[in-house]
Amino acid sequence: MIKRTLYFSKPVYLKQANNQLEAFSDHELITSAPIEDIGFLVLDNPQIAYSQSLVATLLENNAAIIYCNSKHMPTGMVLNLDSHHLQHELQRSQIEVKQPVKKALWKHIVERKIRNQIAVAEFSKLQIPELLRACSKEVKSDDSTNREAVAAKSYWKTVMPEGYTRSNRDLLANKKLNYGYAILRAAVARSLSGSGLLPTIGIHHRNQYNSFALADDIMEPYRPFVDAQVLQTTTPDRLLNKADLTKEDKADMLNALTRDVYFPEKKRPLSNGLSLTTASIARHFTDKTMKPMFPKFKKL
Repeated sequence: MIKRTLYFSKPVYLKQANNQLEAFSDHELITSAPIEDIGFLVLDNPQIAYSQSLVATLLENNAAIIYCNSKHMPTGMVLNLDSHHLQHELQRSQIEVKQPVKKALWKHIVERKIRNQIAVAEFSKLQIPELLRACSKEVKSDDSTNREAVAAKSYWKTVMPEGYTRSNRDLLANKKLNYGYAILRAAVARSLSGSGLLPTIGIHHRNQYNSFALADDIMEPYRPFVDAQVLQTTTPDRLLNKADLTKEDKADMLNALTRDVYFPEKKRPLSNGLSLTTASIARHFTDKTMKPMFPKFKKL
């Protein structure tokens, strides 16, 4: 079952009653949802209030609560800290994993990310640069030659209109991408926690100030799905606009979690596919013969 994402951008009071989340405005019930069906609760207004019992019940059901800042961008989240019965054993294996295993896993992640980028460009009926194809075949252990960065430069030049730069935060394209990536990061962290892993201890991202280093690692092959969502829901002329995100833009990016992702002989919504990936990572940490599972953008 696909977990629901609830988004609130106006002042409301949220509480639980009979295992339902209930939202009130001016003392009037405006919506409700079974708590067990909720995967993500996005709070995008400083005047939203809620009961502590609601928060506790959401976390017991492994829902993630995402907070947005004054610019309406996701800025923090709350996760369940005890969501897997083998959590201690899994986290010990994660902490003790050897460097060669980490390097090999990062190679696999980068390869799949680049191949998914190629698939996004093919899906958009664009001509694929030979450099991009070559990068997917030249990734070394730990991506020591930085094929990820080389591929990214070629990829963005291919899929975006002329005049686009990833560093320009004012462009609507980048606002939608950053919003989508933030939601994806939260979804990966939630899934890692549900699989008994620590989102903080990464295999490649190692910044001491990064609380979600493993989430940043594991989300990489999923980023192209967010890219495709932007490209499919935004006209080329709007991509280069310097406009603020609309409610519809945010809804577009939240819906990225429902896109289909492909595994061998399996098709899953993205949010469910993350669980396959993170569970496979947990198995890989405890048994190196178990291969990690990452999604394909489409059946190739």
